[in-house]
Amino acid sequence: MKPYQALIWSEWRQMRNNVMTLGGVTILLWLLMLIGCGDKTLAEYIEMGALALALGLPLLYSIVLADSFAREFSQKTDSFLLELPVSPTKIFFCKYFINLAVFLVLVILEVQLMRLTPGRHFDELHFEDAIMASVTVVLIWILAHSMVFLTSLLSRKTGNGIVAIIILPLPLILLLPGTMAATMFFANDETVWYAAVILLTLLTLYSFCVGLSWYLWTSRISRGLKILKPAIIAFCLLFTLPWALYGIAYYYTTLELNAAIREAKQTGMKQVFEPPVPASPDSQTAAAAINKLGKEYDRFLHDKSLEIGLFGRYERTRKFSFSPAELEKLTKTADSILNSPEMRDFSNIMENIQRSNDFRFMPCYRLNPAQINLSTYFELEMICINCNHLLGHKAIALLLKGDEKGFFECIGKFDALLAALRKDPMGCLKANEINMLEKKLSLASIGPDTPEAVKYYEQYLKDIDTINLLGPDSTLFILECMKNSDFIPRLMLLWGTVYEAMHNALARCLYLPRFQQGQAAWLKLEIRKNELIKHARQAASYQDIKTEEYQFEQLSAKIPGLFNHFYRSGYFRQTGIFEYFFHKSRFGEFKIQLALKIYRAKHGKFPDSLQQLIPEILPKVPLNPLTGTSFGYRTEKDGFILLTGPRSWFEYHPLKNWEKTK
Repeated sequence: MKPYQALIWSEWRQMRNNVMTLGGVTILLWLLMLIGCGDKTLAEYIEMGALALALGLPLLYSIVLADSFAREFSQKTDSFLLELPVSPTKIFFCKYFINLAVFLVLVILEVQLMRLTPGRHFDELHFEDAIMASVTVVLIWILAHSMVFLTSLLSRKTGNGIVAIIILPLPLILLLPGTMAATMFFANDETVWYAAVILLTLLTLYSFCVGLSWYLWTSRISRGLKILKPAIIAFCLLFTLPWALYGIAYYYTTLELNAAIREAKQTGMKQVFEPPVPASPDSQTAAAAINKLGKEYDRFLHDKSLEIGLFGRYERTRKFSFSPAELEKLTKTADSILNSPEMRDFSNIMENIQRSNDFRFMPCYRLNPAQINLSTYFELEMICINCNHLLGHKAIALLLKGDEKGFFECIGKFDALLAALRKDPMGCLKANEINMLEKKLSLASIGPDTPEAVKYYEQYLKDIDTINLLGPDSTLFILECMKNSDFIPRLMLLWGTVYEAMHNALARCLYLPRFQQGQAAWLKLEIRKNELIKHARQAASYQDIKTEEYQFEQLSAKIPGLFNHFYRSGYFRQTGIFEYFFHKSRFGEFKIQLALKIYRAKHGKFPDSLQQLIPEILPKVPLNPLTGTSFGYRTEKDGFILLTGPRSWFEYHPLKNWEKTK
């Protein structure tokens, strides 16, 4: 043990002056902050100073202590080794770990002192974030210590610690491609992946610094040999291997994505783009105008504090009943809506669309398909939402005013809008089309029960039978949107706020293999989903295919990266298994509701049971596709209640007889 005691004592003699100085300075700074806390105006600055010192002082410790460690290696190597009959490896690790232990003791002292300073501290973040952040910061401190030592050892002199700290981000960033490529196939969740990338990067660089220092000390310095050549080789390997791994990952994910696209096209998924066509002068007006009107109309409702009751309640709860006083308020609201400038402008736009039978949506993608991105996708969705909103409110307002002809003409504009949208290669995605059809039939289901209305309801029943819930697949369109989107996330790169431009460029570059991996996995899942939907069309109810959907959901949990979030959050699942049966159930409800209204218009009352609709109006009563059972039905005064699920229902009372039913 005597050689090791001599090593420890020698190391302590090299460090003790620096250790005492660093400890004294740390305690003095802490005392000064405590004194400053007496002035409340300085509280914010004291809190910021304590946080800055808690993070920065350990870097100073690493510079001073690692320099002290390197000094003996670089200046007293030969004489010291001759005195101690111990292998160079044992000398290296004995002295290194003693130096590291003293460094950690100082760090613990400093952190504990800063915690005693009033104010919010680094570890008072969210529990999970604090653990990850704390581990990362501690590893950076230890890494800085080893980096300073390696730098001093390479230069054969002390005083280069600041240089080591300044260049520390560079090797970390250069290592990221390799660590990201090595971990991307083992972590589906983005948070877990980010944590694995950061920790593996820090540990890899730390192992490199310690391993290279050990090699240079034991095989080169202790023998009096030069270290330039092996150091250059080591650093070349450090900086080239990660990018080689990145290249392999990028090549593999590219092949995987291309194979998934080919398979998708073979299964019937279609590309929805057309060759670029010239834009007409007015082609940029409709989309922007409708979205602008949607915002202005919402602001109009808010500023006027209008009572919109029926205008939104029938969609949210699917139940409506009002007292005469409430109905009077709604009628006044209808007047305000119909006379608003926003509704007049929207009516003019719809007249132009109906007359030209061309929506002329988004000229930018026709001129340059590469401009299509997720913003385009969501803008299209927003346009359809605004059309539903404005047309729906206008139709209800006309109904409350007793304008039966205007009510059905307004509903008919949904057909004109859909016809125009279908002419556009990407204007009417299936999800938007289904939502617009549901809105149209929701409005029709509360329409008047007059003989004049029967022809409209009979036509709507025919239209329901022609609705294709699957329709043209938009998967490849969504994929193209994602590929062109500025949607690559900002990665958790160290010092990202300092090197902002490099940070953004690297984030987009480094994330590409992961992004392609997610695209390929998502496409394969979409192929599987379409197969299940084909099975679903043959199933009597959702219950018959529920097990298969559960297995499908288990597969969706394995999608890597952002696509896992997209799929599970429902952004791109509007034609999924459950959604298919849900929409099928909705259109079955509309079918029964319209048939009941036709029956009342012809017979003056609602039937006692749904079987009385057969065969005069319906060839058969549809079952609820979600449960495989019949829809519940009962008459109530002058209306009816249709039970559509365990906790959902549709209650109907004709507006003309509202007061009598109350």
